[in-house]
Amino acid sequence: MNLLLQIVLISTVMADSQGVTFQFKAPDAQQVFLAGTFNNWNPQSIPMKKKGDGIWEVTIKLPPGTYYYKFVINGNTWREDPDNPAKVDDGYGGFNSAFTLTEDNKIKMEAPGAKVIPDYPIVDSLKPVGKPIYLAIVWHQHQPRYFKDSTGEYLKPWVRLHCIKDYYDMASILQGYPDIHLTINLTPVLLNQIEDMINIWESGKWPDTYMRLTMKPAEQLSPDEKAFIVQNFFSANWDNKIKIWPRYRELLDKRVYNPDGSVNVERTLANYTVQDIRDLQVWFNLAWFDPDFQDSVVVLVTGDTIDITGLIKKGRNFTEDDKKVIADAELKIMKAVEPIHRYLQDKGQIEVITTPYFHPILPLIYDTDLMSIAMPNAPRPKKRFHHPEDALWHVEAAAAKYDSIFGRKPVGMWPAEGSVAKQIVNIVRKGGFQWMASDAQVLGHSLGTFLGARELYRPYWAIGLADSDSIMMVFRDTDLSDAIGFRYQKMPGVQAANDFIMKLYDIHKKFASDSEPVLVTVILDGENAWEWYRNDGKEFFHSLYSQLSRAKFVKTVQVREYLEAHPPTHRIDNLWAGSWIGADFSTWIGEPEENKAWDYLADVRSNLAEFAKHPEKYDPDSLRKAFWFMYAAEGSDWFWWLGSDQSSGYDAVWASMFNRTLKQVYLVLGEKPPAFLDRPIVTAPGAEAGSGGVMAMGKKPSDLLKDARLVLKFKDREGDDYGPGTYVYPTDASFKPHRGHLDLLKFEVYEKPMEWVFVAYFKELTNPWGAPLGFSHQLIYFFISDADTGSTKLPHKGLNVTFDEKHPWDVGLKIAGWPEYGELLFLPDGREVKGFVNVTADPERKAVIFTLPKAIINTNPKKWIMYVLVASQDGYGEDNIRAVKSLPEQWAFGGAKPPIEFAPRVIDMLDPSYNGKTQEQMLSDYGNDRYAKVYGVKK
Repeated sequence: MNLLLQIVLISTVMADSQGVTFQFKAPDAQQVFLAGTFNNWNPQSIPMKKKGDGIWEVTIKLPPGTYYYKFVINGNTWREDPDNPAKVDDGYGGFNSAFTLTEDNKIKMEAPGAKVIPDYPIVDSLKPVGKPIYLAIVWHQHQPRYFKDSTGEYLKPWVRLHCIKDYYDMASILQGYPDIHLTINLTPVLLNQIEDMINIWESGKWPDTYMRLTMKPAEQLSPDEKAFIVQNFFSANWDNKIKIWPRYRELLDKRVYNPDGSVNVERTLANYTVQDIRDLQVWFNLAWFDPDFQDSVVVLVTGDTIDITGLIKKGRNFTEDDKKVIADAELKIMKAVEPIHRYLQDKGQIEVITTPYFHPILPLIYDTDLMSIAMPNAPRPKKRFHHPEDALWHVEAAAAKYDSIFGRKPVGMWPAEGSVAKQIVNIVRKGGFQWMASDAQVLGHSLGTFLGARELYRPYWAIGLADSDSIMMVFRDTDLSDAIGFRYQKMPGVQAANDFIMKLYDIHKKFASDSEPVLVTVILDGENAWEWYRNDGKEFFHSLYSQLSRAKFVKTVQVREYLEAHPPTHRIDNLWAGSWIGADFSTWIGEPEENKAWDYLADVRSNLAEFAKHPEKYDPDSLRKAFWFMYAAEGSDWFWWLGSDQSSGYDAVWASMFNRTLKQVYLVLGEKPPAFLDRPIVTAPGAEAGSGGVMAMGKKPSDLLKDARLVLKFKDREGDDYGPGTYVYPTDASFKPHRGHLDLLKFEVYEKPMEWVFVAYFKELTNPWGAPLGFSHQLIYFFISDADTGSTKLPHKGLNVTFDEKHPWDVGLKIAGWPEYGELLFLPDGREVKGFVNVTADPERKAVIFTLPKAIINTNPKKWIMYVLVASQDGYGEDNIRAVKSLPEQWAFGGAKPPIEFAPRVIDMLDPSYNGKTQEQMLSDYGNDRYAKVYGVKK
């Protein structure tokens, strides 16, 4: 039971000459913090001390005024004051407690009347009462480094779609508001992908899978491709981007769902005509265009004209030629993203900044031990990663990339995730940067004191390891930033803009007589919030920018502009090592998966350093490429999806791609990657009891077989789990009843939109040794022959068989109950790859289920020749295969005939249907220096 549910909650707020004292009774809490409008809702800057009877207390100095507050219990549970009846809506479905501190130092437990926000622009009624404050808005634009398949095609469309919805528009809208000055951050990872997609497009190929399937004529789509489209072409906010278009909503309503909420592909496709599919291809793209493109003809900064208004008006019954209009428009917009930012920066309206090259958590690249400053009790990786030289590379490479695009050196930096530390100051300065930014929580920890508005609304000199090292810094107002990112989406655009303007006006009034300039900094994503707003936030933006243009009490500025006019007069001597998320690095390090990834990174980096010592062996270009892949693996986005704090639904794929990136460090140098890179970082998350054994949690059979269509089915003889006809089971009791565990009965092949699913049924399926994937005995080798150019060699010699030379294998899989060696993909060139195969057990059906992405092989399975070989799993055996001997032993099969060293270790196999030989005949045909030859099955 959650102990917090049992906490007796008693609180008192009192005021005296020492300040305002807050008390909160939480006897079972390990720690309690106070957060509120007085510290920008920082959950860690005001710790409370535990007194007798479980009472937590803190006293802070506050000027007269009205305040909102909450208590933060054990770092993650926010509670309003149970003893204070005065509450106000917190904008997130809960309440904040409120009180007013009067001029005569009395506390009034009363909530101000609900603030009425007008539905007309309010700015003209707000008169200045002193000097204007300054507002620096920073829009952060970033996408992870997405995967490509073997053809060079991106598997995800989000860079392209955000280009046509956000990246161009977020800048171009400013052309209508010349008095608005602000800052836009463009990460090198994003810019590289935009440029790469344009190059792919102009080479005559489609940049991503979604675009290729958009442009393929609807009549020519395969069933698999149609299934992919009806499952994935509704990937947008349904309320704000799909249901507002009658035809798109109609297509959504045609989908049929299974009881578990998944799409029933077969029944859905029965509802769709060819024209429906074509209209869906078009609407998925049309809906992602920015409303400016949907509503009117737009002339881009490049001089190109975008006109999709005819398609919007048409609405349905699209043609293949209509798709060409969409493709032409999307490419033109992507090609205009960099030019619009160059134009506005050269014009002086925006400042474009950047992020270290591959979006690394820079302090952790500098030294992973820095994690312990904010996370003293978190487990560290076993191996320290300490490479300041790599951190410098990311900084200098980002500056060079920026210069190549904008023809000037960058001035400002948003470090990835606002991650900073005292140790990186000199590195950022060496890169030529003059300022960087982070979050209010980092500032509070850096100052080591109560963080009030006056402390937040100013810039600072952050001092590095040497007193001579310094860089200017600004810190974002968390509450104002989050209001735009999360709260205002629920409000009409004008009212949301009014609320923001009124908050700025309150700050202006508070500091009306202050001689020091006031800088309010707002930093948030410039791409992810807007689809949650109606009409992509257009009403909010136009109202906000038009009101800010007229406001006399606030002036919008680029960060650079402000710092040039008002350089810092305060300093930070101990810049906190943390990020904008909780003022620590827990999102990227500290959990087992994350730490394992850092260990992998450290090992590969150490090996690369040794390679670099031998320029006589490796040519400079190859070394350069090896370092490039090393730096790519240092990016933060890999670590974002590891651990329990984030999930993409494809975490194992991200982890596999991370390993694959590290492997490239070796392959470009002609070196063999170390074996540990074949061990998955993301493995099955524990086990759950099931009939006959255990089943891996999170990989349920229903998940792997969801929306799968049976395409092939084979039967195998019962009772032939005896290899060449003579083998008997080991004598250990774990093999009771000493038959059936390796007796393959059926084998099935299913098809899904993006993967193949294979099911092997056995006479018995138990898990006496607690394998995490749900089965202990079976070791399955599965090979597909699709051409005559594969391999006839076994990837692992332990099976002691060879293949039919007429049908060499093209893809091989090794399946076992242990992920470290039981989810392995083989390729004919000798490579072994982890991360592409999912495995689980279905104890009820006594089946082992495993999947393979279609990106690996995507041909007609009815033309495949398949080898299904069953061995006995032995963690200590050669290649994890159990030995066979002349007589059975506790842990070895018996019944093998001389020469024993050539006896096959295949206990059962799927009999071929075309060569006339039985399993017994094939597996008994071996001799001195000659292995038994096996033949595959085909439909």
